[in-house]
Amino acid sequence: MTERSTRGPAVVILAALVFASVSLIPHASGADLREGEMSPPEPLVASANVLTADWIELELPEMEYDIDNVANTALYTVTCADDPDYAAGAQPLEVHHRYWPENAWYNPGLSPEDDDGGKGNDVAHINIVYRIFLRVPTPLDEGSHYTVTVDPSVVTVGPLQAEFGPAAPTPVIHASQVSYLADGPKVAYLSFWTGQGCIDFSGAATFSIIDDSSAQSVFDGTTVLEVPAAEDTWSHSDVYSVDFSDLTAEGTYHVQVPGVGVSYPFEISEEAFKDVGYTVLRGLALQRDGDHGLDDPAVTHWNRSPAHLDDAIDQATIPGAPKDYYEPSELAAGTRVDLVGGHMDAGDRGKYPHNSADACASMLSTISLFPGQVEGLGESLQIPESGNHVPDLIDEVVWELDWLRKAVANTYVDGGLPFTLRPNGFGYEGYTPDTGATDRVFYDASHGPNRSETLLAAGSLAMACNTPLLVKYLPPSKLEGYRQAALRAFDCFEAHKDDASFWASEDDAGWYDSYMPDQTFDDLWTDEMMFAAANLHRLTGEAGYLEWVESVRPAEYRDWRVWYWSHYGPPLYGYLSLYLDQGASQELRDWARDGILNGAETTLVYDWQTYDRTYGAPLPWHAETMVGWYFTANEMGFPQMLGYGVSGDETYLDQLALNWNYLLGTNPLSRTFISGLGRPDRRPRWFVHELSQRKWAEYNNGMGGWSEPPPGLPAADIQDGYHNWWLDDAWNAPRHDKRFPAIEEYPPLYRYHDSWTVTDEMTIERMSRNACTVVPLVPTALDEQPGVTVTSPDGGEKLEPGGQCEVTWSCEGLVGNVRLEYSTDGFETSGSIATLTENDGAFTWIVPDEPSTRCLVRVGGIQGGPTDVSDGFFEIVGEPEEPRPASTFYFAEGTCRPGFEPYICVQNPGAADAAVKVTYMLGDGTTDTQ
Repeated sequence: MTERSTRGPAVVILAALVFASVSLIPHASGADLREGEMSPPEPLVASANVLTADWIELELPEMEYDIDNVANTALYTVTCADDPDYAAGAQPLEVHHRYWPENAWYNPGLSPEDDDGGKGNDVAHINIVYRIFLRVPTPLDEGSHYTVTVDPSVVTVGPLQAEFGPAAPTPVIHASQVSYLADGPKVAYLSFWTGQGCIDFSGAATFSIIDDSSAQSVFDGTTVLEVPAAEDTWSHSDVYSVDFSDLTAEGTYHVQVPGVGVSYPFEISEEAFKDVGYTVLRGLALQRDGDHGLDDPAVTHWNRSPAHLDDAIDQATIPGAPKDYYEPSELAAGTRVDLVGGHMDAGDRGKYPHNSADACASMLSTISLFPGQVEGLGESLQIPESGNHVPDLIDEVVWELDWLRKAVANTYVDGGLPFTLRPNGFGYEGYTPDTGATDRVFYDASHGPNRSETLLAAGSLAMACNTPLLVKYLPPSKLEGYRQAALRAFDCFEAHKDDASFWASEDDAGWYDSYMPDQTFDDLWTDEMMFAAANLHRLTGEAGYLEWVESVRPAEYRDWRVWYWSHYGPPLYGYLSLYLDQGASQELRDWARDGILNGAETTLVYDWQTYDRTYGAPLPWHAETMVGWYFTANEMGFPQMLGYGVSGDETYLDQLALNWNYLLGTNPLSRTFISGLGRPDRRPRWFVHELSQRKWAEYNNGMGGWSEPPPGLPAADIQDGYHNWWLDDAWNAPRHDKRFPAIEEYPPLYRYHDSWTVTDEMTIERMSRNACTVVPLVPTALDEQPGVTVTSPDGGEKLEPGGQCEVTWSCEGLVGNVRLEYSTDGFETSGSIATLTENDGAFTWIVPDEPSTRCLVRVGGIQGGPTDVSDGFFEIVGEPEEPRPASTFYFAEGTCRPGFEPYICVQNPGAADAAVKVTYMLGDGTTDTQ
């Protein structure tokens, strides 16, 4: 469908690039490392906690109560010497109760054979937490200490102490445990389910926001009943809102509700989500594989050895029929190719091309839509590359793009990609040291190649070349490598699209898609096709790619959500790529924009039914019994982020802030769902993560290791409440399905367990989409910063060597002299125009005799600070030097800016004549072929 004999840089893109230089936030490391220290888990011990002036909770980990006696009020006594109502002891008015397998600690063994005290050798040990709730006869006095005794016929436990006061925050006030955006929505909630009912907050009519520095109220308001328990399917509780959005002063605060208590503290800040972004975006770096740079304690407290430095053996080169396990002699007969690097996919340490390409696409989408925020984050993430004058988020996507390029370019199946790279035997590495398994296999014969993986990789690699900030910061040689790999992957698809024997079996190619019974095998790659073709059209200008788009364009937007595993990912990347393609028709671009907005809107309303937003974040009705893999910032936030990016509608931006408030504490569990954020006792630490499990085993055996997982990893925040069937050893079997009330009666948002269960596992693309939704909430690089703008030469000019060129610029807030530089190769190298000249907006430059079509001028301050570069390339005319030819492709370059004579130059590296057919796109969107 696509005819071409040479491929070159997309002229239309070169003409349209806009470069804006800013002062990146600098790198800090070593003693300045802002990453928090590891926090060992608190021991599981019985405790009594005051929930409100009317309710006391008894928390009894692994202390089963007698179901027949637990509700008997006469078996409990509450005493307090300072409170006359309780001096002689008092019985509660009623008792509620529930229990749940709330966590499953990592098995501390260093190998599967370790016994761990006779409990068995499962990878995790389930712990049941039994909870008893006592409604007391008279309100408790603030500042008093109470003792609760329980009759042994209920449970054997000693007297338990409880305090009612500001020193003991109550989990019934659900507030962010990190921060709220100063100009954003700020809402906390009151609610609590007790198993047989809920706490009544009707008497808690008012609230105050207390400034921690002065201990004074700075804001007062009234609580509002948002949802009564009878209508709340999510928490089975009365839900009251506490809205203090009008409080914008920065500081540290807590919510105080008379008769209820105080919340956990939080900050209000203009840069609230910059701190959150630091953690979640760094979390991507902490998932790196290969020679990752994480062995440096100045980069992270979770330092570890480089891993999988011999990746991998290409399965397609191993003689014989494909299979999952090979003897060492068989592996030795295969070819080892360089597949070192990338990111570990999930809890396991494999690498999965579809998820890898998806993670790249989500980061590239974010970088494309929010360049100011990306440069605002700058080099503040303290990753290994910080300090290289490239924004850290770009460095992170490059880490994954480089691996994806190698997966396409270095392997032996024409650029086709499989399901996974895994250890020999197609297994996992749960107990393996952090250096990882050796002789891993790239399964591109038995589990690939697959069309979906191949096309998604082609799209991501091409999108990298189309992303202006990457063009601004990366050397052209790196982008050229991505371009060639993108074309190789798509060529693989075109060459073999009708050859069923080339692709993996239907079961393997549709491994994730088996959840979509209405889709045929031939449909599985349609959303990835749109994404790949859209980006290759944008990159090359070849009209044939748009024919591919039209061939798979759906009649309805939702028809394209084929890849169940990735939910909104590939279709939205395709829509965005078409929307950004100025060479596509306006009708197609409008259709793509509407597709993005449809995706954003269906996170709020689906089938004309508005989703509940009881705790701030949308709660989709179909997820009430979600079987895991649900991450709010991914499922809801990422489409909202794209919607905001293309529309500017701040409804989506406010919803992103509410989503993150929910993830950081406004949920009914008063938990955070991101490791390293929030209170150490209320954040995830036992979720599926093979490397953390191994490092915990080292810690538990006095070998260093980690006392909690790396920060920035998301836990599924809506779960099904079930543990994996294979947690069935002597310890886990009696606890596996133990819960009360029955799971059908358990509110969906209370079914969370911080546990090793692959029904709630994160993956790198979900993690990336989660993290990227923070980016629109951080300040831009240009906020309240001085700026400079080059006004000429600004792209498209033709200058004669020896002639005069007036270099002009404008400044805002930049004082002092300026420096002027030029480059003839896109600033891979540079020369000086003037090292010290008055900042008067103009300088007469004598054009050097250095012919080139890739010339730029840069203006900046003498002492660093902001700089700006010409918006596009201009030309110094003349006979250019013969370029160094590449042996496998032709170089092409030129211009077609409106108002200039279009031309294209194809450079032949060979000695013999060559006939070429060139299709190019003009600046007005029309195409021509010569």
